[in-house]
This record gives sequence, structure tokens and C-alpha cells, in this order.
Amino acid sequence: DIASLVVEIQGEGNIKTLAAPALPPLENVEVHDPSENAEYATPAGRLSGTKRFRWLLVPRALGALEIPPIRFAWFDTEAGEYRESDTEPLRLEVVAGGVVGDATLAPIERVPRPAPGPVSLAWVLLLLPPLALVAGAAVVRRRRLGTPTPSRVWRDALARAAAQAGPGRTEWAASVASTVREAAGAATRETELRGASPAELAAALRRSGVRRELADEAGSLVGELERLRFEPGADGADAEALLVRARRLVDALAKGVRALLVLLVLAAGAVPLVAQSSFGAAVEAYDAGRFAEAADSFASHLRTRPFDAAAWYDLGNAAYRANAPGLAAHAWLRALWLEPRHGAARANLRLNMPAAAAAAPPRTLLGGRTALVIAAVAWWVALLAYAAHLLRPRPAWTWTIACTAVVALLALGLATWPHLGAADAVSLHETSLHPGPRSDSPAPERLQPGVPLDVLEESADWVRVRDPAGREGWIEARRAGRISTPSP
Repeated sequence: DIASLVVEIQGEGNIKTLAAPALPPLENVEVHDPSENAEYATPAGRLSGTKRFRWLLVPRALGALEIPPIRFAWFDTEAGEYRESDTEPLRLEVVAGGVVGDATLAPIERVPRPAPGPVSLAWVLLLLPPLALVAGAAVVRRRRLGTPTPSRVWRDALARAAAQAGPGRTEWAASVASTVREAAGAATRETELRGASPAELAAALRRSGVRRELADEAGSLVGELERLRFEPGADGADAEALLVRARRLVDALAKGVRALLVLLVLAAGAVPLVAQSSFGAAVEAYDAGRFAEAADSFASHLRTRPFDAAAWYDLGNAAYRANAPGLAAHAWLRALWLEPRHGAARANLRLNMPAAAAAAPPRTLLGGRTALVIAAVAWWVALLAYAAHLLRPRPAWTWTIACTAVVALLALGLATWPHLGAADAVSLHETSLHPGPRSDSPAPERLQPGVPLDVLEESADWVRVRDPAGREGWIEARRAGRISTPSP
């Protein structure tokens, strides 16, 4: 495992400018560059503060590890001369499986456990079956009431147009073109296709995911139908051929929409496989001590699975060990935003980033996943009750729908209420607090990494924020990690 060596220096003056003391040579130990954190105070109008340096030590051999005294030179203002101070020597015992010493990070999670996001297969499987039941019930009810389906309406319209066709008559061509446009509008969910040109009609179908050949056929057919309106004398053979093409096109448009839905389901199912691969690579890099690489891999995983609380937590651990405390605080807060009952993320924040820990949401009675399960069950029951109500209306079904809707809302409310009033963002890096959204404006104030921020205003690539001390100013948007936004 890894040990964390912290040297803390207190004194008067500009603590921020202090350089890290030189570590004595350590045998069989890989020493990473130190991270820095400074705190300021002005008692009696005199600037003073504390600066901490943290090194990550990776032992390469078992047994005793001696850390000699660390020497630091400083200037004594009262005596007017430089002095040197030494720390006490330290001793660590490196044993198989880890280092006995300062282990302030809880272990990473080794298996992703994403809550279903907007494009995940879980949402598709959750929503489609009950919706399919409701759709089936609606079709049965429609047939009982004698209400024709849209496809039946289109077929009837084509049949009426066929009855109008004949030598020297072209009125039917306008009816067929209107029916094709209506079918295309239903397939693309665009309402502006009634007056669309053949080229515009084909382009709209292609944008919606319809095969290019089918979209081009629709444009070509509508173009020929419109030309026939201004070419009297079209014979019956031409009319019959165009009507056959129109019937095939209307049927194919419906089939094309169903095929697109299947492709979306398959694509949603492929996302977790890619994400699983990135997560495994991240865990391997973390175990090998390549923390920056591990952080990049966890971030890659989160680009496709942004609701994975375990991956956000692991990203926080990797970033912290890679000397990026602001990124770590943001990732741990994101994990808690998704799973307020994530104890390890809360402990890591409290022990390593106490300022950011103040922005963590309180623990809830229900975790996000538990609330999702309850809401999903309520969703299924409500839709099944609605399907039953469509087939055979009963007051009991109405009450069932209302009660399950209330249960779903309460479950989601218990899981989300801690987020109300929480900080909007956290500072990712040490940055300047500007009075305006410009990098050349004076910046007398500084923000340390991991400071909770309320976002007050946004302007292009800048945001106006307020920190817990009440200071307000502008920082670059890329330096503020949004806590409620699922982007790594």
C-alpha cells in the first residue's frame, strides 16, 4: 500500500511562498511529488498561517523503513538570522499487504455499481415492458370501440385514392402524396412535413434514423406524384404502380421505426460492456500505483456511466493519491450526491478534505438505489393498474394508480431532499477570485482546491461564485466542478 508523509509548518509572513523541505534519501521507497495546502489568518493585523506538504511514499521492500529527520531552514525575525529545525525520525514497518502508518483513505471499490442513468439498458428494460402492456391494452380497447389505428387510416386513404384513379384524372395523386407525408410525419415526429418538398421530406426521414434507401424512395415518390398533378393524361398503369409503391412505403416506414427502437435498445445494452472494461483497467492501474492513469480510466468509465457512485468514489481516491485534492473532493462529493449513504466517501472527505466535507449531503433514510427500486416497483404497479383500467374500468384501479404514484414520489423525495440547499460546485484547483469575468482583472483573493462554492451567475467560460466565508468573485468555469452535473 502507500504511506502519506505530512510536514506542517506554522509561522508569520507569507506562508504561501514557502517551498517544500527536501526529504532525506529513502532506500527502496518511491517518493511522489508533494501536494501543498496553505491556510491564512491575520490576528492583530499580522499575516500568519499554516502550510502542509504531503508526500506519497510507495515502499518497494518489506521490513523496517526509517525516515531520518527532515530539516527546514527559516528566518528568525527577532534574532535577525536564519535558523534550522529538524523533525523527529520516523519508523514504519512494511509488511505484506500494506504499510503500517498513515493510511487515511478507505479502500477502493472493485466492482462498478451504477444507478441506471437516462440511456442505460436498465432504464429501457424498466420502462418498455409495462409501456408495452399499456400499449397492448390501448389497442384492444381501440378495437373494442371501433377506433381505427393510424396505419389503418393511411391504408383507407390510399384505398380511396385508388378509387379516384383513372385515365385523365390526377386528383388521386394529391391524396396519395398527402398520405405519404402524414406517415412520414408520424415516423419522424415532425409536424412541418405537410408542405415539405420531396428533398426536405427525404432529409427529415434520414435525420430520424430511417434507412437512406427508404427516405430517398419517399422523396422520389412524392416528387412523381406532384408532377402527375400537372401532367393530365396519366394512364391507369402509372396510377396502379404508384399506389403499390405508396402502400409498400407506408408499411416500411412503420417497420423502420420499430427497427430503430431495437437498435437503440441494443446500443444501450452495449454501453455497460465498454464501461466495465474501462473500470477494470482503472482498478489495475490503481493497484499498480499508477494513480494518474487510474484517474483517467475512471473518468473514461464515467463518461458513459455518469451515475456510477462507486466509480466516482474510486476516482476520488485515485485523484487524491495523484496529488489532485480538488478533483478528489469533487469526485467524493459526486459519489455522495448519488449515494448519500456512501460511508467510505464521507470518511475520506472528513479525514482528508474537511473543508469540502461541510458540503456533503446528510445521510438519508433511503439510498439512491433503494429509492429507485421502490419507485420502479410503484411504476410497474401503476402501469399495470392503468392497463387493467383500460380493459375494464373500475374505481379500484384508479385508487391503485393514485396510491402507487404517491409512493413513488415519496421514495424519490426521501432520496433527493438532502440535495436541496447543498453547494453547487467545488473548486478543482487553486485559483484566483476575480472581480469580473476576465483573466486580466485584479485578483487579490485566492481559492484553495476543494472549497465548496455557490454558483451565482454564469457568463460564457466564467462563473460568479461565493465561498463559505462569504467572498464573491469570478473564476473560470473549468476550475469549478459541478456537484450535481454528471460529467467527470
